[in-house]
Amino acid sequence: MGEAARRIDLQSYEESIPQLTVWDLKPTLESFKHFTKRYEPCLYRKEQRKHFRAELRGLLSDLPRKTIEPIAFDHHQPDYLLQHFVGAGLWDDEKVLAEFHEQVVEESGDPHAGERARVQGLAG
Repeated sequence: MGEAARRIDLQSYEESIPQLTVWDLKPTLESFKHFTKRYEPCLYRKEQRKHFRAELRGLLSDLPRKTIEPIAFDHHQPDYLLQHFVGAGLWDDEKVLAEFHEQVVEESGDPHAGERARVQGLAG
């Protein structure tokens, strides 16, 4: 296949991919809000909740580097605030883990899934 034919194939492939709109993503954004809301009681301050959501969005994004600086830059926040949140921020670790295990059990329907997630988390 020649170069021109490959370009045409790529162009028709790209044209066949449906384009997403903000409205297409609305259910996903609502799910994200619902997911993060469960963990908010584990965070003591409003600013922590903001940093928590920014950090998660950054980790789920298409950023090539999932470190504090690019995530903070992408969310228009000073990097030292996210760095403090991740490295020295105070929250209830036990409460976060308990909530996570509860969520794993709820979503999997397996009453032992939370314990397996805890053990795998310790091993990982």
